[in-house]
Amino acid sequence: MFPPNEVDQVKVDLAIEKGIKWLKSQNASHLAVTDHVGRKISRRELVLFTYVHSDVPESDADFKALFDSMIADKLEATYCVSLQAMVLEEVERVKYQKRILMCAQFLVDNQSAAGFWG
Repeated sequence: MFPPNEVDQVKVDLAIEKGIKWLKSQNASHLAVTDHVGRKISRRELVLFTYVHSDVPESDADFKALFDSMIADKLEATYCVSLQAMVLEEVERVKYQKRILMCAQFLVDNQSAAGFWG
């Protein structure tokens, strides 16, 4: 048994592995959702961010398909754009610096006068 402040890394690793398997098993059905006003939004960038931080290799077929799709699409939603910038930073910031700059400019251009994004 572990003391209260200790983490069982084996359990953590198994939970991450189980979560990644679940994401991959969904055949992308979890990627597109509708928000509270009926707009279609994507969870693609959130899944990619999860893959990056779970050490799913960029060569993985699911990772590559999502990544290529993300890069091919135009920038549209502040939440997705901010996640995209974080994914690109983690994957290879120098290689994707132009796209990261585009993300930053999109966020600046879409900030409200009150200082928030909607």
